[in-house]
Amino acid sequence: MLLLFLIVTGAVVLFFTEALPVELTALLVLAALLVTGAVTPEEGLTGFSNPATVTVTGLLVMSAAIEKTGALQIVARRILKLSRHAPGRVMAMLTGATGALSMFLNNTPVVAMQLPIAISLAEKSRLALSRLLMPISFAAILGGTCTMIGTSTNVLVGALAAERGWRIGLFDITGIGLAYFAVGMAYMAVVGVRLIPDRDRPQELSEKYCLREYIAEVEVLPGSALVGQPAGPRLTLDGGEPVGVGILAVVRGEHKYPPGEAPALTAGDLLIVNGAVDRLLRLRELPGLRIRHDFHLDDRALQSGQIVLAEGILAPASRLVGATLKEADFRRTYGVVALAVRRHGKILREKVGRVRLSFGDTLLLQGDRQRMDQLGSVADFLMLERIKLPQPRRDKIPLAVGIFLTCLVLMGAGVLPLTTAVIVGALLMLLTRCLRLQELYNVLPFKIILLLGCLIPLERAMERSGAADGIAHALLRVAGDGRPLLVLALLAVVTLVLTEIMSNTASAVLMAPVAFALAAQLGVSPKPLVLAVMFSASFSFLTPVGYQTNTMIYDVGGYRFTDFARVGAPLTALLLSVSVALIPLFWPF
Repeated sequence: MLLLFLIVTGAVVLFFTEALPVELTALLVLAALLVTGAVTPEEGLTGFSNPATVTVTGLLVMSAAIEKTGALQIVARRILKLSRHAPGRVMAMLTGATGALSMFLNNTPVVAMQLPIAISLAEKSRLALSRLLMPISFAAILGGTCTMIGTSTNVLVGALAAERGWRIGLFDITGIGLAYFAVGMAYMAVVGVRLIPDRDRPQELSEKYCLREYIAEVEVLPGSALVGQPAGPRLTLDGGEPVGVGILAVVRGEHKYPPGEAPALTAGDLLIVNGAVDRLLRLRELPGLRIRHDFHLDDRALQSGQIVLAEGILAPASRLVGATLKEADFRRTYGVVALAVRRHGKILREKVGRVRLSFGDTLLLQGDRQRMDQLGSVADFLMLERIKLPQPRRDKIPLAVGIFLTCLVLMGAGVLPLTTAVIVGALLMLLTRCLRLQELYNVLPFKIILLLGCLIPLERAMERSGAADGIAHALLRVAGDGRPLLVLALLAVVTLVLTEIMSNTASAVLMAPVAFALAAQLGVSPKPLVLAVMFSASFSFLTPVGYQTNTMIYDVGGYRFTDFARVGAPLTALLLSVSVALIPLFWPF
């Protein structure tokens, strides 16, 4: 048992410090369980075949298929039309639609769909974007508590409960989930929105990313070695030696060309270049070049008819997560330039190519309009201001929605088990080409599959080794007289804390067996305790990094880390009181 406690402690520390990517931490946990004999090799692989892992994968495939048809775009346009730019109506429609869709669909694309809409509505209704995005993210989290397929945590806990003979129906938690949603959204409308600071979004992207010190305009002088040479993506000396400065555009008269498409350089051409401050200052020493001190940097200076600026957030399944721009050969791969990276409110401009990228990083991109259009359909990015939306498959909307609704009915009526219905639904989405087979590999949630597959065996090891009983006994000692209601509240608080420092999946795997052990020691039904763990594992409102949708909106809304604690702490306390009051009413001890 001591070895298992060390494994769990190490996992908590690694999840909290993010010293390693969460996928590697999960793999380390599985490897440690196997090496120490806490689980057999056969048991160690059961996580990948667990109904929770299969169900979550199938649900995300169906969710992606609906997104590809353009059904979510229709919802977004309807919101845009009906809101009439009235702030109260804008808030109600965005949060209502987000919560309703998140009851059944993966909340990441739901929130991603809302981002451009929220930006547009904020500009037209004169409402600070920061006051819209946090309620949208919180609505997605709370909407997921309304059904057993609303979040991967619900699916996971449902599978663990089923192993012990308790099958939780699709809509069994809808009553209390709607109570959470109603209380949470009422709080946000009355109190939360007043606690969110007004942070206006800068109109100029060059201003938002503070590019002035890192971009300059250089004139090619008569007699320069560059005359007659093509303008490539990097500025080079005579002989091809790079100077560590990139070329963003070539200006000749009224025309502005992307590098690589400009005619051969002539005297008088202006080069808009970017690089570290010391590299730009070195340009003054190069013969045949002159830095233009009258250059005024704004978005117009970096754009033209064909060259545009845009922001893109790294998606959860992006191939760039964990890589640097240099390793990914970013400019060659995507045909655009990353001018800066914004992470957790901080702007990274120097040596951008060496920054190891993370989910939620916002990249300021510059490039050809056609190339930028294509990024809207690439799974690596969530584009905030899509120049052109990818062509949806409108003719597939009735088919995709029909398949999804049929699966919901079959699951809700108990005709098919949850996992079976999801597998059939995902297969039908592929057979009807609502989602094409080549797109499947881009939408498969490998991170979630890895997390679930590696961590689920931890639950079995904790139960078998007695670690779950040990933690349960410690919690009972803290609770004092061991009243079930007090134990439920304590269990919920511990799960809430673990969710913020680990992940909702990891905290649910860790605390679910503890809930069952507590019920056995108290001699009560495990249902209220297990559901307290399930709901609390999703209540991540205190930090921007505890839940994916919070991470997505962090930089876009201009938030600071403390903004989430200021708004989320009262909401968390409120929802905790709802749990203590309502869970025993729905599921008595």
